[in-house]
Amino acid sequence: MSSDEQIENAVDQIGKSFNLTVTERINTQPEFRREILRQVVECVEYGTSDDLLVAKKMLDQVVEADEGVDK
Repeated sequence: MSSDEQIENAVDQIGKSFNLTVTERINTQPEFRREILRQVVECVEYGTSDDLLVAKKMLDQVVEADEGVDK
């Protein structure tokens, strides 16, 4: 495995760990969920096109957390 592949794998693992942490907090801390949704609304209402992409990613995370609870 090349050095670039090792770095890419490490970054993927960090990303997965981060997503799991965020998902857990969304599902166990209502105030965290509300804050994410508040930030989504703020990004949509006042943001630039880059902010809209961030809002979409945050909202996707909430939806994925909800889907995980349903399973």
